[in-house]
Amino acid sequence: MYKRQTLPLSPLSEADSRELVLTILRKLPQIPPALSDLIVQSAAGNPFYVEELVRVLIEDGVIIPTDEAWHVRPRELTRLRVPATLTGVLQARLDRLPEIERVTLQQAAVIGDDFWAEAVQQMNAVARFPLAEAQVAAALEALARRDMIYRASATALPGGPAYLFKHAVLREVAYESVLLRDRLIYHLQAARWLETQSADRAAEYAAPIAQHYEAAGRAADAAHHYEIAAGRAAEQFKIGPAIGYYRKVLELLKDQPQHLDTRLAVLNRLGRALWQEGRLVEALDTYRAMHDSAQRDGNLLAQARAENAQAAVLLELDDGIQAAAVAVRAEELARLGGAELEVVRALLLQLSLIHI
Repeated sequence: MYKRQTLPLSPLSEADSRELVLTILRKLPQIPPALSDLIVQSAAGNPFYVEELVRVLIEDGVIIPTDEAWHVRPRELTRLRVPATLTGVLQARLDRLPEIERVTLQQAAVIGDDFWAEAVQQMNAVARFPLAEAQVAAALEALARRDMIYRASATALPGGPAYLFKHAVLREVAYESVLLRDRLIYHLQAARWLETQSADRAAEYAAPIAQHYEAAGRAADAAHHYEIAAGRAAEQFKIGPAIGYYRKVLELLKDQPQHLDTRLAVLNRLGRALWQEGRLVEALDTYRAMHDSAQRDGNLLAQARAENAQAAVLLELDDGIQAAAVAVRAEELARLGGAELEVVRALLLQLSLIHI
């Protein structure tokens, strides 16, 4: 996926706002003071609002653009009702789009800030009122001409032309206008398309695939891909994101007993990641949760593994007495379960505690 860079910007001063209005409306022979005041006061220093409001004025016929010069229709200006927020301005632009363009933009918004033409075509194919492929392609080009999206210079995946939304807020407005019943279908198609296209790079795209599956209500599929994303993050020593992904897996599978083995494995990895981050108390709580889940399932190996991990964390927390007791329990459980490796670990922990 493409990575956007975010730069914090302070609101424009009134003078800078007026300069921006003058630049955008430079083709007007004369800018009516009422028009300039309206834009500047409504924008409140937001340059994107200024640009989008001018586009609304053009689409509403208040400003008439031609190749040589622009013209203002004063009567239309007096009747104009200006949205008070940037979201309102963008919603106004969305409402004015032809239906084919609006639906196409909504489908694109489900994919994300950047998207592929082929993915939009796949969504359109399962829509309640599908369009012809040529109509979707034409709609994307029309949206690019309207400066709502633009073609990406390169694409990380196959799938025809790639596009980016001009502004994240525009994408959010378009997404929020998608009916909830349609979102589930579209997110599922987005997940499946990314899965197919990423192929041998599935781990790289595991996080966005998981997010789409989650939004589609497919908890098990989402958890599977979050687990892959967590593993990749851990391999790259991005421990913070790995912790977040592991917790998403646990959240998604918490009420699904058929996935208990997965939960136990993820609890073990989460505890290790928290330990690496120096978050020892959280790691200890995680291993306790792992032990309790394993105990309810009668899984002696997982219990022993969790107890050994608890003992090691307690040792690092300088609680030798508690660590010794837990290590003894770990040995007992490991012997009962025939887990020789965990027996050795428990004995090594006990031996280390003798020399403290």
